[in-house]
Amino acid sequence: MLVTVLDYGLGNITSVERAFQKINAQVLRTSKAEDIESAEALVLPGVGAFGRAMENLSQREMLT
Repeated sequence: MLVTVLDYGLGNITSVERAFQKINAQVLRTSKAEDIESAEALVLPGVGAFGRAMENLSQREMLT
């Protein structure tokens, strides 16, 4: 399985990647909207600060 991890400038992305790699999942770190649209499994790390996360996603044009 390919797990797409959103890199939007928040969250501990490296830890999330390592966790999935530990269970032998392939990981794609991305900030491209087209990767989000085609993702098999999608992870949005660090959403404890959801408002800030949405701002960063919007600024990076990752919302579709």
